[in-house]
Amino acid sequence: MTNDIKQQRPEEERIWLADMTQLGTDEVRTRLTAQIPVTDRKPYPDSAFAQKWLDQKDRNERIWIGFVAGVTIATTIATCILAWPSIKGWFN
Repeated sequence: MTNDIKQQRPEEERIWLADMTQLGTDEVRTRLTAQIPVTDRKPYPDSAFAQKWLDQKDRNERIWIGFVAGVTIATTIATCILAWPSIKGWFN
């Protein structure tokens, strides 16, 4: 890579990331699978860049789902513990 290309790359990546975020993961995945340009402006990102972005989005989604599930389980357990004195009275 020449120095000019190396200097342009961060700006291009910023634009690509913004475009892919605007399109959304489903559209980017569809375009990548169909082997058409992932963004609407040239220069287009290579497929490895788009796949890396999709992998990161999928990883973030799995982390978020795990967090929500953990909070839900903790809340359910805490609610059961707090409600136990009242529920216990129903059986006496």
